[in-house]
Amino acid sequence: MWKKPYCPRHFTDSQRRLFDVIVTDWQLGPGDSEMEYVRLACEAQGTLDLAQAELDRVGSLTFLDRFEQPRERPEVAVITRCRGQIARMVKMVGESKQAYERAALAVQAAERRAEAGPSGRRGGGRRYN
Repeated sequence: MWKKPYCPRHFTDSQRRLFDVIVTDWQLGPGDSEMEYVRLACEAQGTLDLAQAELDRVGSLTFLDRFEQPRERPEVAVITRCRGQIARMVKMVGESKQAYERAALAVQAAERRAEAGPSGRRGGGRRYN
């Protein structure tokens, strides 16, 4: 029976939504090692939200430097990095779960081969022509 882990209390609404989506899609439990990746992805979501709010407050993607040349605001770089980090962490969760599934399939295949005997056929014994 799958038991959904509790979301940390300090998460904001958007972080809680991301947490719920990831945990529900992959049915992660409280003791799963992937929960660290989920936490990192949610924290990156919080940083992204803060940078996006500051960008919305300023209202421009650029500013003028001391030579009156337009430059990209630092918040844009923060948003870009956070989006990449979220994508990377979600990918790590997916790859980790797929690795567990592949390992389980390999164990099942090894058990079937051991059950089949040395010839590879059920019923055992060698077959001579």
